[in-house]
Order: sequence, then C-alpha cells, then structure tokens
Amino acid sequence: MNPRLILAALLLATPLLCAQETPAKAETKPSPEPFRITVNLKTTEKGKITGQRSYVLAGTADRNIHQPQIRDHSRVPVITGGDPANYEACRKQEPGCQFQWTDIGTAIDLLDVKKADNLLYLTLRISTDDLESGATMVNNGLPPVIRSRNLTVTPTLAIGKLTTVYSSVDAANDIKVEIQVLVQPLNDN
Repeated sequence: MNPRLILAALLLATPLLCAQETPAKAETKPSPEPFRITVNLKTTEKGKITGQRSYVLAGTADRNIHQPQIRDHSRVPVITGGDPANYEACRKQEPGCQFQWTDIGTAIDLLDVKKADNLLYLTLRISTDDLESGATMVNNGLPPVIRSRNLTVTPTLAIGKLTTVYSSVDAANDIKVEIQVLVQPLNDN
C-alpha cells in the first residue's frame, strides 16, 4: 500500500476523530437548603391582646416541589333557628333549636421560596378567621361576628431577623393585626 495514501487518509480523518464530543459533565446543582419559617399572628383590640398564634413551617429554597401548608381550624356552632336565648336547649341539641357549624381558624401556604445571599424571597398566602372578642354561640340573640382576613404577601426576608410583613389597623373598631416572620436555617438550633 502506498504510504502517501495512508498519510493522506490519516490527515483527513484526524479532524473528524478529534471533533467527537467528550461526554458533557453533568451540571451539579447546589443541594436545596431547608429553612424553618416561623409565622406569628397577633391581634389586639383596644390595646389588649385578643389573639396570638405562632406557626412553624419547614420549607426548601430553590426547589420546585410542593411547599408546606398549615390548616388550623375549629368548628364553631352558630344558632340559625329556634330560640337563640335558650342557650341550654341549643347546647343540649334539643328539638326546636337549629344551628350550623362554621370553620374558624388559620390557613397558611408557603409558595415560591428563593434564596440569594443572606435573603429569602417567598410568597405567603394567609387566611384567618376570628370570632369577635367576647363572642359566644349566643351573642344577644344574633350570630357571632366573624372577622376574616385573606392576604398574600411576598416579602424579602433577612435570614435570622424577625420581620413584620403585614400590619393593619381597623380604626372603627380599634383592632390591630400584625404578622411577623422569622426565617432560620433548619440545621441551626
């Protein structure tokens, strides 16, 4: 065989052999970082604390998975018929007294958690229902007043710092509602 022919074949084949791709290195994503998220809900009426609750969720930043939810409800009977002044008859569920159950409580959804440097970006969807202060099943013959709040907040939170993400004052009733959030790395104690 002609050595020039072999040399020419090698010269022509070399770029083709070198052009073959080497396997791409798999991109390594940083492992998701878990966080403890504490949500404090506080209600004051005429300067007096009428409700204070604290909830703790564990969430993960930068991960497209289902984030945690909290549902904390109580079922409250509300008289809808009969003699509402006869509380004892309704309490004993005697004939002639009609009532229905109403859910009162809190729902918290943690959505879209992102982390950058020492900050956490997230969306909180919070729904709360409270009975008017001092309300009972029989409220002078009227159903109790239920105050509902539904809000979505998208705060930027410094990790390790308690932050007020919502504050509202109802001047007509002198009721203040405040929501504070604290984010901490889950592995810290």
